[in-house]
Amino acid sequence: GEDALLALSPAELRAFLAMRAKGGAGAATRGRQLAAIRSLLRWLGKRRGVSVPALAGVRTPKRAPPLPRALTPDQA
Repeated sequence: GEDALLALSPAELRAFLAMRAKGGAGAATRGRQLAAIRSLLRWLGKRRGVSVPALAGVRTPKRAPPLPRALTPDQA
């Protein structure tokens, strides 16, 4: 229940993200999932009046930079 979620550690969140990456989830997907988990944990923490240690120390996955656009024949 709620107590188990509030007791999550940063290592458990990182393990979840690693499992999702191994399953093929991209960085943007994992970032959205982490944002949803953070929102839920913040809400639970405020509701219970406690701090949530899992929120500290877990960074959002870095997205790969986009590839540059190809030049048009006029630009070449």
